[in-house]
Amino acid sequence: MRRVISLVLCGLFCCSAVLSYDKDETPSDGVAQSGRIVNGEGVKIKNHKYALSIHLEKRFSCGASIITASHALTAARCVYLFRKQPSRLTVRGGSTSATTGGFLSRAAKIVVHPFYNSDSYPGTSDFDAAIVTVASNAVRGKTNMAPIALQTSKVPVGTSALQLDGAVLNLTN
Repeated sequence: MRRVISLVLCGLFCCSAVLSYDKDETPSDGVAQSGRIVNGEGVKIKNHKYALSIHLEKRFSCGASIITASHALTAARCVYLFRKQPSRLTVRGGSTSATTGGFLSRAAKIVVHPFYNSDSYPGTSDFDAAIVTVASNAVRGKTNMAPIALQTSKVPVGTSALQLDGAVLNLTN
């Protein structure tokens, strides 16, 4: 079960790190050279309304996914050092840009998974998850902002899943 949860969290984190463009059309020629995403594909924010960017004192830090009208899911490693100073973080949503447009909300609370190991090698903690809370209903009614659609049915035992490193897992109970 822990693997399934880890895979879901990895999927959420990967989905929230999308390369996108302000234009309504997605360029099809050439490779985007952002310096961070290699061979990424441009997307329309209206198709990924759950995507947020987290900023530490106005500098992009990480991506996140909207899970309720006032909560976002992100990696614990992104917010761990600031969990006792949440007001240093803001989240931006509803924009194709991580640095302009959309809506900004200041973090009110950060809760890191209790088993997250901040001393582990980067990216190797099994519990690398955190919830960032913003003002009540900060997402509700905002253009291009909505909670991510979560799994609504069971994944059958034996289903193959692809990890970020390309390894194939067979899910077990």
